[in-house]
Amino acid sequence: MSKNDGGIAFASGLFAGFTTTVALHPLDLIKTRFQVDEGTIKHGSLLDRFRARLDGASRAVESTILTSRKIHREGGLRGLYRGLVPAVVGSSASWGIYFFLYEKLKSTASASLENGERLSAWQYLGTSAAAGAMTTLCTNPVWLVKTRLELQTPGNEPYRGFTHAFTTILREEGLAGLYRGIVPALILVSNGGFQFMVYEELKHSLGDRTLTAVDYMLLGALSKSVASTITYPYQVVKSRMQQHRSTYTSTLGTFSRIIESQGVFGLYRGMVPNLLRVMPSSAITFCTYELTKRAMQERSSSES
Repeated sequence: MSKNDGGIAFASGLFAGFTTTVALHPLDLIKTRFQVDEGTIKHGSLLDRFRARLDGASRAVESTILTSRKIHREGGLRGLYRGLVPAVVGSSASWGIYFFLYEKLKSTASASLENGERLSAWQYLGTSAAAGAMTTLCTNPVWLVKTRLELQTPGNEPYRGFTHAFTTILREEGLAGLYRGIVPALILVSNGGFQFMVYEELKHSLGDRTLTAVDYMLLGALSKSVASTITYPYQVVKSRMQQHRSTYTSTLGTFSRIIESQGVFGLYRGMVPNLLRVMPSSAITFCTYELTKRAMQERSSSES
């Protein structure tokens, strides 16, 4: 991969992250609110609880709508965009860095193959997971600040904004405070690994034809839904650990407390708004990235 290709990948990822975040931030905020909800789920047999969840699933979308209305009623449009600044910073930087590293690692791995060979599904998983791990180490503090700001409510706002939240956390909790939830966050790089593995395999299955915007959107949405379903519990654990003055201090301890008080389904709180967010989010991100990269590459070729 040339320096020019690296710059194109970074710029395309940056723009894709920005576009997606601004378009869908309210759903991300609602998902985070659901994830830290510690309401107790009634105990009983696993089958009884599963049936109860199925009965409630039909009302999940309605609950998401009602929550958005409640947030809007309490804080207006501004309330639905709490935490937007760190979300935009984090998402734009994350996707820019991620795509740059992914394309770089993929190019390096491909160089070791014989002509005509393509990376295996597991190689795509490995390169995307490695890119995700490096990106997470760079951006975890931004995502932690985003989570804290999203969970603020009128009358309970310890942070005035992104900069104040960042400096306050650093002063009161130290550098370790900015890396709360880093273990589940690093485990969650498997989400991107699974997504890119599915995405690349699906893209390859479509052959050599030029893909359209609709193709990229469908591939992005489908691959993300598979990856998110597999790794969602770690997102819940990470959000619990990143709350302001969180009493959740370890990954395994958080898993145990959630299961003890809420059952296995407590690990899937917010799953519906999450899917409502990540499927269109991934569709927009991958479509924007692929089309922006194609346009920049064509422009670069015409100028050279």
